[in-house]
Amino acid sequence: MKLPEIKPCPHCGSPARLDTQRFKVDYTSTLQAEYAVECTNLKCWATVGPQDTPREAIDVWNQRAT
Repeated sequence: MKLPEIKPCPHCGSPARLDTQRFKVDYTSTLQAEYAVECTNLKCWATVGPQDTPREAIDVWNQRAT
């Protein structure tokens, strides 16, 4: 399954990237994940998320208002 292209930041035009945060649930060995898309410009740092899947995070980022 190919993910959609991540559009540039609507605020500054910089590239954006998908970020994955993994964490354990209830002190078990089960890992959960959350996904966000964030601007790579350290002076901007626009972000959307967390979302349940990479595709959801990218879709929200790509459809955001400018």
